[in-house]
Amino acid sequence: MGTLIQTPGGLKAVKYGVTREHIRQLKVVLTDGKLYKFGAKAVKSSSGYSLKDLIIGSEATLGVVTEVTMRLYPTPRKSINALIPFPTLDDAIKSVPAILASGVVPTTVEFMGRKVINLWEKYYNQKFPVDEGNGFILLGFDAFTDGEVQAELKKAVATTK
Repeated sequence: MGTLIQTPGGLKAVKYGVTREHIRQLKVVLTDGKLYKFGAKAVKSSSGYSLKDLIIGSEATLGVVTEVTMRLYPTPRKSINALIPFPTLDDAIKSVPAILASGVVPTTVEFMGRKVINLWEKYYNQKFPVDEGNGFILLGFDAFTDGEVQAELKKAVATTK
């Protein structure tokens, strides 16, 4: 329930969104001791204020959640990660809008600067596998086939050249 009451994004929020987006209904005991049901099973609901969304992220200050109805996804069977070097961290950050505009939807997007790499090398007492670059993007992709993840990766890398 901690994820529900704090509604974090997590590493895969780029592709899958935050917790709030997947919750359809809640059963909640409020301070009056009564059980209430908030939300709708329908994806689209135009019924006014969303009390469900008020509860999500409230950090359990408004009531106790006793039941959650969520949207689930099939689990992709294949995944791949790529570390792409750039001359600067700023260059790495500026490349992301072009990657997303290309239609590629990474599972994860993380940034690293050379300072982080240097700390990693010192801590693990080993050399990082990439020498060039002072800024990096770590992109992750998932899909159901090797061909799909390879195609996404290839398209993403092509936009950074």
